[in-house]
Amino acid sequence: MNMQKSDPVIFLFLSIKFDPFITTAYLRKGRFSGMNKRDWKIFLSSVLISNAYWTLACFMGVTLFELGWKNIQLII
Repeated sequence: MNMQKSDPVIFLFLSIKFDPFITTAYLRKGRFSGMNKRDWKIFLSSVLISNAYWTLACFMGVTLFELGWKNIQLII
């Protein structure tokens, strides 16, 4: 079963907004007969994308906090 044109967009959205299990379950299209090779690729790719996103989000949050703290100290 090939991916439809909208599946990559849905894949990215679900990987960032939810967890890899939900992403994989949604893209299985109602099949419940165990994990095949395609399902494992989707799951592992979703794990990588979601972890990369949250790593970047946390890094940016800490960096912005540090920048703000330094600017507050300059004012005081």
